[in-house]
Amino acid sequence: LIEAQLAALKKKNKKLLLHFEYVPPAHKDVEKKLLLSLCKHVDSMGLNETELIEVLKMLGKHSEAEFLRKHESAYSICQGMRKLMAVTGLKRLQVHDLGFHTILLKKPYNAVSVEQVRDACVYASFITSLKARLGLHFVSSKDVESAEPFTVSETGLNQISIFESAIAKELMTSRQVKHSSFDRRTYFAEGILELKDVFVIIVPSPIVPVPKLTVGLGDVFSSTFLAAERG
Repeated sequence: LIEAQLAALKKKNKKLLLHFEYVPPAHKDVEKKLLLSLCKHVDSMGLNETELIEVLKMLGKHSEAEFLRKHESAYSICQGMRKLMAVTGLKRLQVHDLGFHTILLKKPYNAVSVEQVRDACVYASFITSLKARLGLHFVSSKDVESAEPFTVSETGLNQISIFESAIAKELMTSRQVKHSSFDRRTYFAEGILELKDVFVIIVPSPIVPVPKLTVGLGDVFSSTFLAAERG
């Protein structure tokens, strides 16, 4: 029934972006079948790093899941995301972690520019942080205009460096170097890396030390991100 409904939505609007915000189902015995079925009809998926580990295990990708569990970083998250994208065929993946976001866009990504995706992520991160800091149920334009600035977390900035070091080593020791565009200065300035099959975006984000609201922030981030990207 869900597949038929999603197919009907797409049929009526070819440009419609369908996003799946992952939530662990109550019935684990049908999760794999449900996930793979949904991913045939949606364009995008959002989850956090813990959920990514569980999804990889569920899909039988135990080495990637274990690598991420033991060595959690933007790089290991990216590796897990690439495996998930390969299995599901998704065009867009986003993982939010404490202090940073990792986004994968399958090439060619023609909906909007990669820079617009990055900027939308920055905006969504700001709105989500503001909601957490003030405990707001709804963030208005006045709230945005009057908000005190946030400081980007050291955690997020460090993850950019960690990812750069790991990907530089990978490119130097694999065939991907022949098909990849990697300039260190450009990467640090823009947060975007182009590989053979995907664009990778790393966006550092604020960490709210004493949040007044935490429930549902992943949904707030994803919905704001998608609206800003396509708006």
